[in-house]
Amino acid sequence: EPFELVHYIRYDAPQRDASPPRFDVIHASHGFGASSLSWLPALPTLVDRLGARVGLAHDAPGFGFTSRPPVNRKRDLIRYTPATSAGVGGSIV
Repeated sequence: EPFELVHYIRYDAPQRDASPPRFDVIHASHGFGASSLSWLPALPTLVDRLGARVGLAHDAPGFGFTSRPPVNRKRDLIRYTPATSAGVGGSIV
C-alpha cells in the first residue's frame, strides 16, 4: 500500500550559461534517525558542484514528516528497509 505522505525538499539550480547540466537530478538520502532537513544546508552546494539541474532529498518512511507505515506483523517491517526508501526516492525523481 502507498504511503499517505512523503515529505521531500527540492533545490533548483539558478540559471546557468548555455551549457547543459551534467545531471538532471541528484538525490540524497538521510541516515538513521535523521530527516531530509539534514541535507538542507548542503543541497545547494552539491547541486552547484556536481552541475545538476535539481537536487532532491526525501524523508524515509517513518522518519521526519513522511508518514509511518502501519506495522502489524514482522513481514511489515520490510517497509522500513533501505530498498523501500530507495523506491520512494526513485518515485520522486
